[in-house]
Amino acid sequence: MALDIKPTRSELINLKRRIKQTSSGYNLLKMKRDGLFFEFRT
Repeated sequence: MALDIKPTRSELINLKRRIKQTSSGYNLLKMKRDGLFFEFRT
């Protein structure tokens, strides 16, 4: 997925924020998946 990104400092800050939100969302979904696996196994 190629994005048309302007090479400015504010764009860099916005991209870093998006990456942080995406990785925390991924970790949240991973924790939910692990919890559901635990519930179904017991």
